[in-house]
Amino acid sequence: MEWPLSFMWGRIMPTNAGTYIEIRYPLPPNILKISVLLIGLLYGLYAGYWQETQFLWGCIIPATVAGLTDLKTYRLPNVFTIPILLMGILYGLYTGHWQASLLGVAVGVVFSLPWALLNQLGMGDVKLMAGLGAWLGPFEFMVVLFISCILGIIWSISRVVRQRETPIAKTLPDDNAQVPPNVIAFGFCLALGLWTNLILLLLDINLLMIVFKLFQG
Repeated sequence: MEWPLSFMWGRIMPTNAGTYIEIRYPLPPNILKISVLLIGLLYGLYAGYWQETQFLWGCIIPATVAGLTDLKTYRLPNVFTIPILLMGILYGLYTGHWQASLLGVAVGVVFSLPWALLNQLGMGDVKLMAGLGAWLGPFEFMVVLFISCILGIIWSISRVVRQRETPIAKTLPDDNAQVPPNVIAFGFCLALGLWTNLILLLLDINLLMIVFKLFQG
């Protein structure tokens, strides 16, 4: 299975050849896929997990698909990043936490735009980080960003080491341009950071609270 979430969306993204990235097995009809999505949403509402359901379908799943797309193509299309950003801001307005949402957007842009101007990040990374900031707020976003940076550093070092030992010519699927050995798909790191923080929270490990306690002495 090349795209773990492709059964939800059917066709993930068009390529220049006019084909689509799909899983190897036959996909159900569109009406069945839409029904699965609606059932999941309605069950979340019925069970009282309204905010969790919104966060799942508005942030986690789109960010995961965006990260997988970045891993495959080294691209973060606007079709993923812009909806995450807009839905995050709307969610903040709806829940009354619009200040934290907008501040999260600002933190995401501040931490990413300078690197994009230095050609160390793409504008897709900037928009994705702004979107995650809108959903998470400034403090939780910085935790996710910290985890993502650690993962990115490990990945970058491993790529450089592997490239020195055994040169690997990794190319982009659309223009056959070779990827430099020190370039990583940071959108994928952000998705991994988001999932890592989520799993830690489910295990009652709150990195943000740990940091606060350390500063309080």
